[in-house]
Amino acid sequence: MSEHAHCGFCNATAPQNEMFRLIISPPGEEGFERTQTMFCHGACLDQVLHPQMWRHPDLLEESMLVADEIERNEKLAEAAYEAMYEARSHAAKDFFDDARSYFTRAIEIAKHAELDDEVSRLTARVDHIASVYNSQFRGIR
Repeated sequence: MSEHAHCGFCNATAPQNEMFRLIISPPGEEGFERTQTMFCHGACLDQVLHPQMWRHPDLLEESMLVADEIERNEKLAEAAYEAMYEARSHAAKDFFDDARSYFTRAIEIAKHAELDDEVSRLTARVDHIASVYNSQFRGIR
């Protein structure tokens, strides 16, 4: 039988093995002498994390469906890809790197969820964007 804990955000009780454990330490502290451990629900954690902050696939609960997180990263990647065309030539690499990073996150989530078709589709898209960058922007100053 699992021990129960209170969520550090909503104070509801649930089995510890269904909650995330957060370890908090004061700024500048070395070691674990002054750390605090608290438990929380994934849905509560989603509410306090910034929406654009990357989340490990294990943190994606019903409140933030895998498909929604893939779509969010894909939209951010496509926006960065579009900005690559609008940017001055020396800034295009930054937008390309952003697009590639967001696609990489989406691919990691799809792999973790065993969505092979999504992995293939997203990989093909990032490969296309890399090809465009290499042929149109690489070496431009």
